Amino acid sequence: YLPGSSLAEFEDTVPAGPSGKKVKKGSGITSDGERYLYILKGANTSEFYRYDTQRGESLWVTLEEVPPGGGKKLKGGTGVCYLPGYIYLLKGSNTNEFYRFNISEGHWEPLASPPRAKGFKDGSCLVAYNNQIYLLGNTYNNFYRYSPDANSWDSLKPMPLYHPQLNRKKKVKEGAAMTVLDNKIYAFKGGNTGEFWMYSPAEDSWYGKDTIPRADERKRVKGGASLATLGGYIWALKGNNTTSIWRYSEGDLLTLPTILEKSVSLDLSQKRFTLRINSPTRMPVNISYTLPEKTSATLMIYNSLGELVYSATSDKGLFTIKELPTGIYLLRFSAKGYRVEKKLIVVK
Repeated sequence: YLPGSSLAEFEDTVPAGPSGKKVKKGSGITSDGERYLYILKGANTSEFYRYDTQRGESLWVTLEEVPPGGGKKLKGGTGVCYLPGYIYLLKGSNTNEFYRFNISEGHWEPLASPPRAKGFKDGSCLVAYNNQIYLLGNTYNNFYRYSPDANSWDSLKPMPLYHPQLNRKKKVKEGAAMTVLDNKIYAFKGGNTGEFWMYSPAEDSWYGKDTIPRADERKRVKGGASLATLGGYIWALKGNNTTSIWRYSEGDLLTLPTILEKSVSLDLSQKRFTLRINSPTRMPVNISYTLPEKTSATLMIYNSLGELVYSATSDKGLFTIKELPTGIYLLRFSAKGYRVEKKLIVVK
């Protein structure tokens, strides 16, 4: 997927390998940031591959399989990330096994296990930051930091059970993922939630961010979700049998730049959709819209704390909000096939 494109393009297929299996639960992918992708097939195999994004002579290279360790293969809870010269792997599969792959030598090396008695399952994930590895553990929301130089772990503040925008106790589960932007770690909690979090390494503190919308798919984050950073944005997949690609930047909210369809790109200009709003504005606030056909539209407004302060549905082409305190708000408009988010500033 190239940012700005309306569709993702087919790249290639992971080799069938000795198992003949397709990529499934327990898979993982990471990059050296320059040329190569390193891919673990999962699917209860130990298969490990390198892919050349420049499509050189050796497009796919089969690498040494993940060590058997206690006898389990990759089938859930796999975490993988890159630091110069090495690929780091949390095996998952209800084990505490932790390895790194020496790229120059082509071999795996066992490392110190994370300081948790119970093994890691679906939802556990890794991310690399500042020459260290961060591990988010499933179910118990444990959060750890690994130092390669010392081959040791530190326990950090766990991800909170409650998100500030929600009043539901939720644990880290299938679909959890992490990435790094501007010296902060961002994470999905997974577990069929929309929870999105930011961790500050300097403060050892978690902050709840805007939850990812369900949108027309009506689905939240579950197995198959992932996060990646490119061009100053965070790019996200929800997993959960969806195809939408989402984009986030600090100070903004999660937005949907494009919905992937099988053969049709989304072109709003051809569908005569408009949304009119003046910002800054004074009360009352009038928000008008046009759609190519008469259908119900929903408008939701959130305050700076992420609290829903206005919600209405209409098919009249106009919303009028009579009372809103002075402040900065997020306006979220949705109708069949459309979704827009705007900042709204209300002044005296």
